[in-house]
Amino acid sequence: MRAVEPCSRCGRTLREVVRGLGLEARRGREPFCRVPGCPVYGRLAGFLPAREVRGTSVYGPSPPSLFVGRVGWPVVSAGPLVPPGEVVDAATMDDPAAWTKLDLGEVLALRSGLVRGKARVRVHDAARLADPSGALVASQELAMSSRPAHTELTLSKPVSFALGPVLHGFAAPTGPSVTVRRAVLTENTSVPRRVDAAVADVHASALDAIREMYHGGVSPYHIQRVLSVGLLGRARARRFVPTRWSVTATDDQIGKVLMPRVRDLQPLGEVELRRADLHGNRFLVVLLPGPWKYEMLEAWMASERGVRTSMVLADREGTDGRTTYADSITGAYYAARLAVLEHLLGRRRSATALVLREITDDYYAPAGVWVIREGVRAAMLAPPERPADETTLLGALRAWAPQIPFAERSAFLTERRFQRTLDAFGA
Repeated sequence: MRAVEPCSRCGRTLREVVRGLGLEARRGREPFCRVPGCPVYGRLAGFLPAREVRGTSVYGPSPPSLFVGRVGWPVVSAGPLVPPGEVVDAATMDDPAAWTKLDLGEVLALRSGLVRGKARVRVHDAARLADPSGALVASQELAMSSRPAHTELTLSKPVSFALGPVLHGFAAPTGPSVTVRRAVLTENTSVPRRVDAAVADVHASALDAIREMYHGGVSPYHIQRVLSVGLLGRARARRFVPTRWSVTATDDQIGKVLMPRVRDLQPLGEVELRRADLHGNRFLVVLLPGPWKYEMLEAWMASERGVRTSMVLADREGTDGRTTYADSITGAYYAARLAVLEHLLGRRRSATALVLREITDDYYAPAGVWVIREGVRAAMLAPPERPADETTLLGALRAWAPQIPFAERSAFLTERRFQRTLDAFGA
């Protein structure tokens, strides 16, 4: 992995501009420099669309997709995402499963073609929405829909700008944002029965609604949209939820639904290793025989005064789960946990799970937490390796990322090496 030279204009390195690990306040908030020689823009220049938006109108098929910001909470900006013009396969613009087959630059270019219409709203006004522009109502209708719907945005003033990605860290990138004077759907949406029932039930909690939709086959991505625009929960408690928060809340709540079921299952009989790579992220999932417990380590190589050193973050939970937010790894922790729980429940087995994520320089722009969710899902589908003993297991971990001390930083592996269980005495 090679270091990238700083930008000639802003002086920031590629990692400082677009990764921001350990600098949470800046993650996804830095604009692309666009100055010749900028390492960020140089990596993307060949992918970015050549289209521009001009005038006061944007019309096209929303994937469907929307975005709720968090700046200024409890008064935030929200609105639909609409491509300026016809798109051959609009649904792909909001389909993370399809993005796993694309290059990272192609994903950023695809998402940069979505203009973000926005209107201001108080998050507590979801149950008594006053929306002169129609942007918020359009967002709610798109959130419920399972297929693209043509949407027209009338902008508040004439604009002229080139399409390009805006990074959000947790959520998938979008294109530039514009204030809308009017937004309207020009065709009917298609709403799944489970989604319609959850939205109509004003007496159920948001957690119960999420549980019912998930068990009814509604994808976590669809649930995130519905939660974000304030359509779940008891009538007076409904709130607009910033997209960043709704992503993690959905992963966390579905995980809490699945964990009790996994705890009651029979543990695996042997150690399994599973690997996958996605957009410059390398994943290694270790499943250990034992009760459900979960640990995630996230690492990358950083340059300091010309010396490459490893940076490692970790969060974990025991058999009873955790009651505090995973401050170190944040949203990636819950996305990876959900993917592992889905796999174990599908196999009718429990396990102690360890997820390792190495972030390489090829992950040059944060594309959203979906990368972790889909990357770990891919790992769980990979053929398992079954180390014969502890020495083989540790050797495999060290060979996978020789520069990063994953094995030494894992509390679960340390506990496994030095603490014997009752089962060991009975063997």
